[in-house]
Amino acid sequence: MPTGRSLSGVPSKATVVMTKIELVGLLDGGRYFEGPRWHAGRLWFVDCMNRTLLSLDCSGGCEQHARFEDDTPCGLGILPDGRLVVLTMFRKRLMICADGQLSLSGYP
Repeated sequence: MPTGRSLSGVPSKATVVMTKIELVGLLDGGRYFEGPRWHAGRLWFVDCMNRTLLSLDCSGGCEQHARFEDDTPCGLGILPDGRLVVLTMFRKRLMICADGQLSLSGYP
């Protein structure tokens, strides 16, 4: 049995239990997924190489919410009011996605 020291410096004994984990794929066919965030019952993320904003519902259904024609999305966040923000890589823009439309951020 492994031994170690507790935070107080007193020797302690620890038991290590390993559990086998099986990974399950949620979505196939993307090119480079980035920035996963859980919001409003969906997993939101960008596919940088396909230049899209996507989300998955709990049953695995995928929906495309926006396409970036002139830049590459590279990050994703959620504002306190629930709107999604997407950062772009080359033009360095902060875009807001609301009601299926992308617009330049006027936030705060």
